[in-house]
Amino acid sequence: MTLSRPASSFEPAETLLMETVVASAFLESVRVKLYDALETPKSLSQIAGALGTSESATATFLDALATRGFIEKSESLYSNSLMASEYLASGSPFYQGDAIRFLQGSYAYVAQEMPSLLQTPKGRQTWSGGQWAKTDTLNGLAQHALQGSLQDVVDFIASLPEFPSMRMMADIGGSHGRYTIELLNQNRKMTAEICDLPHMVPAIETLCREAGYDSRITVRGFDLKNDALPQSNYDLALVSHVLHLFVADLPAVVSTIADSIRPGGWFVAQHLDPEGGPSPMHKNIREMVTRLMGYRTHYLTANDLSALRRTLDAKGFTDFSATPTGPQKMSLLLAAKKG
Repeated sequence: MTLSRPASSFEPAETLLMETVVASAFLESVRVKLYDALETPKSLSQIAGALGTSESATATFLDALATRGFIEKSESLYSNSLMASEYLASGSPFYQGDAIRFLQGSYAYVAQEMPSLLQTPKGRQTWSGGQWAKTDTLNGLAQHALQGSLQDVVDFIASLPEFPSMRMMADIGGSHGRYTIELLNQNRKMTAEICDLPHMVPAIETLCREAGYDSRITVRGFDLKNDALPQSNYDLALVSHVLHLFVADLPAVVSTIADSIRPGGWFVAQHLDPEGGPSPMHKNIREMVTRLMGYRTHYLTANDLSALRRTLDAKGFTDFSATPTGPQKMSLLLAAKKG
């Protein structure tokens, strides 16, 4: 009897399981601040001595990180890649340490609770809801924005002809406040309100105070779905990565924001773009995590954007524009001026 042979390879599945080991190696490398040490080239013996690990195991550990582009090896010396120097060395202005810890926590929760979450997505209430109001979480979100989307938004707004004359802005769902702070740096005569859920207020106020901006930033406890904003109060209303939470009520929440903007003021919104950004696999995994965590979606579709624009049209907004933002242009920046 001839032994049958499979027609395909099982390697993709086995490699996927191996990725859990690589992910653990990466997290350990961040925990022990390997990338701080490798800002200058080091030998295997120097690295193993500093970590207190065996040279044999450390060599394979470093090789795994090198295959992912975190470090580089030249002859007998190891050093950071450009990406590691920018994002993983703690002295870098783009350091992602807190962002990594927050993301790993959410991914670990989803992985551990997968059976129950597939039946009843509820992560927002049982995990992330309590995490958002912590300063280290907000710092992580701020670090994540510094991968490029924050810079793009600030540059766009600062280039508006009306920006120098703006005196009051609202950062709706502004959480970490970094967008607000950078815009206030660009316009020294402007003040701001960060409008976020009431339980977020103490952590946001702490971050603003620590950054030295508590005299120019007020934090307002605010629920975009249920509360109103002052009418015609702001020269600029910024909404970054928030509107996807309200896709079922988009016209109503956009109307609330639109009514708070003065004539001549600007509505600016940033959101993830389902047509842009990284690989389909990356986007699929992000959306799976989002839904299992209890949210409807992390994207705004073309239909959502049409509804948004119709609402702004009815409120007298003009000068619509849409600009890709962030790393790999994964987000879309929408802007409109109130006539």
